[in-house]
Amino acid sequence: MHQIRQILEHLSRGTGLNKTARLMGVSRNTIRDYRAKCDYTGLAPCDLLKLSDAELSALIRNKLAAKSNEDNKRLGDIGRRFEYFEEELSKTGVNKKLLWQEYLKDYPDGYRYTRFCHFLSQREKKNGAVMRLVHLPGEEMQVDFAGDKLSYIDTETGEVIVCEALVSVMPFSHYMHATALPSQKQDDFISGLVKALNYMKGVPRIVKCDNLKSAVIKPDRYTPEFTEAMEYFAQYYGITAMATRVAKPRDKASVEKAVDICYMRIYAPLRNQTFYSLNELNDAIAKQLEIHNNLLMQGKQYSRRQRFTEQEMDAMKPLPAQPYCIKRSTWSKVGKNYHVIVGEDRHSYSVSYTLIGRKMKLVYTSDYVEVYDGSDRVAVHKRSYRKYGYTTVKEHMPQNHQRAVQCGGYTSQDFVDEAKTIGANAIVVVEKMLKKVIYVQHTYGMWQAFKRLNKTYGKQRLETACGKVADLESVTCRVIENILKNGLDKQTPTLFDKPSVGGMHKNVRGPSCYQ
Repeated sequence: MHQIRQILEHLSRGTGLNKTARLMGVSRNTIRDYRAKCDYTGLAPCDLLKLSDAELSALIRNKLAAKSNEDNKRLGDIGRRFEYFEEELSKTGVNKKLLWQEYLKDYPDGYRYTRFCHFLSQREKKNGAVMRLVHLPGEEMQVDFAGDKLSYIDTETGEVIVCEALVSVMPFSHYMHATALPSQKQDDFISGLVKALNYMKGVPRIVKCDNLKSAVIKPDRYTPEFTEAMEYFAQYYGITAMATRVAKPRDKASVEKAVDICYMRIYAPLRNQTFYSLNELNDAIAKQLEIHNNLLMQGKQYSRRQRFTEQEMDAMKPLPAQPYCIKRSTWSKVGKNYHVIVGEDRHSYSVSYTLIGRKMKLVYTSDYVEVYDGSDRVAVHKRSYRKYGYTTVKEHMPQNHQRAVQCGGYTSQDFVDEAKTIGANAIVVVEKMLKKVIYVQHTYGMWQAFKRLNKTYGKQRLETACGKVADLESVTCRVIENILKNGLDKQTPTLFDKPSVGGMHKNVRGPSCYQ
């Protein structure tokens, strides 16, 4: 208002436009504009100077600035069309020139093209206002894939392998991490997140990404649905996974800016270098990353690393003791052979035979396979990569199958070891039994029968019964069982004992009679 009053004083004295503009340090058109406004009110400049600041302000900025009726009509008309123009501009192929032509057909006395574009630009500026966000230390890590690709040369084939670059940043300190990955696939994306957390040496409360398919199944403004792999990752680290709104890159503005910086600080310095492996490429990225994080920030007396180390690292949760293993899951129906299959490896794993016909969920890492029946874990196996193989736990098998497996792995030494627990006579009898068979598996039934006799009658009686038949050439378990069943092992002398001879007499014939 002070400047306006000075202009009015010059106008009241009759000072010319050029001199007034020169004295006030403003353009001649500005002076002409204020003079026109004075003429429009019908009041002399000296009368306007008698008004208070509030009255003069209301008059200058409202009444004096009012347009003619025709101008007001045109301005009101185009104002009502702004929402329509913005909606149409978002459609493919629609531009300002086309909308202006349609506008003139509907309103021939409307604004010319330059003025039309000016109003739209002003509208865009108002709608494009940027809000300053305040980020807390250690609260959030934003991640995004860079649009431009990196590459290296395969030494075996000479092929140029194109790879992705995942950029991660902590918005509070702007501490940045970048790594080259083979693709944007789920496993590679999770692997990149793990590398970023290891680089940060801590775990933030939130990881925010856009709606890429590796992380989000179904985008939603409020509750997006994440992939199972992303949920496993978040659960392991105790992180809240968040996704931006669709087509709202400003929701993760920090990482969008970090990607631009990545082009300048990493891509540009490496543009003339050739790499021959992904590891070699990542080593070069790591060197450039250290340079970037150690540089003083523009207009600041500290670097990103310094701000992160001093103010943010302590606010983050510590990393778990064990490194994260990427988890995958699949479903499989328990077959009649009580096995489920991991389709990726074509390898089968056993569960209890009582679950035959039920659908199981398999959760597996690079080391282990877990089998779930609903929320209950029913089996855990070490992962095998042998295609079309089987991993079977004995306890999962029915009793008859366990016996069949036991028979298949039976050796004659098992029978001998059983006899050694009983006594010397038992060893002699068992060795005679083994000599009578050609195929050792045929003695498996004898071994089982022998074990049953031991369990039923005890070691002492079985050893005694074996002593009764130890001098026989052919011995079977049935003979030993009959002795034990009839209690002959308790009689003295027994049926198999040699008759005792008290002395020689005339009825005893000697060896000479049999020559």
